[in-house]
Amino acid sequence: MADTTAGPRTYARTVGEILDRAADRRPEGLALLIGDRRLTYHELRREAEDLAAGLLAAGVRPGDRVCLFAPNIAESYVALFATAKAGAVFVPVNPRLTERELRQVLIASEATTLLFVPQWQGIDYIERLRGLFPGLGGHDQAGSAGNVRLLVALRGQNPGARTYSELVGLGRSPAHRAALSAAAAGTSPEDAVFLQFTSGTTSTPKAALLAHGATTRMSHELGARFALTVEDRYFGCPPICHLGGTTFSFLSVMSRAATFVTLPVFAADDALSTMERERCTVLHGIDSHLRLLMASPGFDPVRLPLRLVSVSAVAQTVQEVAGAFGAAVVISQYGSTETGGAPICAAAQDPASARLGTVGRPLPGITAVAVSPESGRLLGAGEVGEIRIGGWSLMMGYLGQPEATAALIDDDGRLRTGDLGYVDEAGFLHFTGRLKNMLRTGGENVSVEEVESVLSAYPGVTMAVVVGVPDGRLGEVGFAYLLCDRSVDAERVREYCLTQLAKFKVPRHFEIRGPGRLPMTASGKVQRKDLQKSARAAIGLATEDVHA
Repeated sequence: MADTTAGPRTYARTVGEILDRAADRRPEGLALLIGDRRLTYHELRREAEDLAAGLLAAGVRPGDRVCLFAPNIAESYVALFATAKAGAVFVPVNPRLTERELRQVLIASEATTLLFVPQWQGIDYIERLRGLFPGLGGHDQAGSAGNVRLLVALRGQNPGARTYSELVGLGRSPAHRAALSAAAAGTSPEDAVFLQFTSGTTSTPKAALLAHGATTRMSHELGARFALTVEDRYFGCPPICHLGGTTFSFLSVMSRAATFVTLPVFAADDALSTMERERCTVLHGIDSHLRLLMASPGFDPVRLPLRLVSVSAVAQTVQEVAGAFGAAVVISQYGSTETGGAPICAAAQDPASARLGTVGRPLPGITAVAVSPESGRLLGAGEVGEIRIGGWSLMMGYLGQPEATAALIDDDGRLRTGDLGYVDEAGFLHFTGRLKNMLRTGGENVSVEEVESVLSAYPGVTMAVVVGVPDGRLGEVGFAYLLCDRSVDAERVREYCLTQLAKFKVPRHFEIRGPGRLPMTASGKVQRKDLQKSARAAIGLATEDVHA
């Protein structure tokens, strides 16, 4: 679907080449700083190549899918480059997924390899994995989830899995290095590099395939919009399981041979002290991260040498950030997994009115238009319609779902985003709302249909409807209405949800209603707009600004 060859080839051909170019340019420059590890570009390339060759020696083949089930640790970023260099496809998944959700991902992705951490910050990942792989932890029972045949513990040792250090050592063999060279040479810009799961708008997560060429160009163009140089230290803490933590941030920094500074898990005080200590010049954050930073008692923008703050948030937050961070230039952006990252982004050099009042303008070679959802008519400047994106950045398609892929593309080859907005006369995009039935909680996309499906399976619940309500910390959280045919305890429902859904997907608020007590249209559809008004009122918010 995506044209990965459009435009002048000033960017790398493959994701592995991003690292090679930076390491050639700045071998002793600091590439990655996270926790207790500092890797120069030379060290990052060497470790990534060792791991890549080790994965190939352990049976991974070009085109295989390698799943990462781990938080933001140095080994996770090394694994990203290693997978790309081996010609395999990187499948980063949220480490907060439950056993049920992880099983779905492994089967849907057809992953052959799973990289994981046994424990991290008090969380026992082995307990979650043992139901899928009984051999972990020294048990003798065979078992697997889907096609997974290789388990790799990124830290420490675990019976039933190979270790990260073992594969790195294995990859130093000259024979295995030769296999790596062949795999890298056989990788083209049109090959898939990421299989990124996105909640979308259905109960079953979709897996979007993203090409090397489109990914490297996205990283290159975003680095230019940020005006990144080798002197910049970029701090951001988006999870590596999202494009915000890979293409948008990490790879954009790598493409400019700058320094990427992050934390395993975001904490406002840690972030502020890290930025001050490491003299970070660029900050990227989602809505909830920026709000937590600004609310911290230790927040003092004068102590932070920031020249640029990048905000993935609604306009109100962007303007609040601009007011709080003083001299720093503030920009915002717009995109999705299906559009390959953020094909719409403001530039550091844009006028303040555009940077703070819009989500930016298309990257070179990208088109953004507004189309009437009813008639399909292309709308003029200032007219609100469905935002559609065209150009080289679009995903290759949903894995195994050609019909779902085709349904997203209009007759002009543009992707239907399901969002509302308009393009002004200067070409800047204004985001105004969503057609999609999806929540955005703390930077995570939450499919309403998936949550409703889990809630409806609870004994006594005959129907569940989830709507979004504002939250000062997370931006938006779920409010669940449960139609019940007998007495149901909301707290027990919440506990049940935690066994079936990642915590961020579990609704914050619950309201139990008896049979027949949900507002319906004449055709039998739930009137979500009315429920959203009721939900806002229930938590003490005004209802005037609820839109259909």
